[in-house]
Amino acid sequence: MAGDLQRKYSTLKKILKDLGSVLVAYSGGVDSTLLLKVAVDTLGDKNVFACISAGVVEPKHVLRRAKKIAKTLRVRLQTIDAEELKDPHFVANKADRCFHCKSHLCQELIDIALANKLFDLSSTEFRTYTKINQEFLYNLNKNIQCQIF
Repeated sequence: MAGDLQRKYSTLKKILKDLGSVLVAYSGGVDSTLLLKVAVDTLGDKNVFACISAGVVEPKHVLRRAKKIAKTLRVRLQTIDAEELKDPHFVANKADRCFHCKSHLCQELIDIALANKLFDLSSTEFRTYTKINQEFLYNLNKNIQCQIF
């Protein structure tokens, strides 16, 4: 690997080692597949848990391919029902629909990580962590919308 790429790869592996176990928000795309592979190579499959969103807006062939890759990597994979059509904010199809969907998925991921003891947060830290992430998603989504429109 080239110097800069090797440095980034080494940094990623160090971050993963420091975490000890991870939950990967896995889409089956290039970025999350690379992260999943490096996590398994670094931590072993017992310390890696992956979640993928399945809903009406995700193509079925993408989900099938992603599940096949996760099986090849021997990673525990949980499918999250995105339930987009149950959310009136998503159905309204306004510019902030992605924020609402991602907020739902982030909360699901936090719950799954806690249930699988992938991290342990006290209630105060949990509320702070959740609030920070919701604010981050809102600001990120708002910024992206400003860039697009």
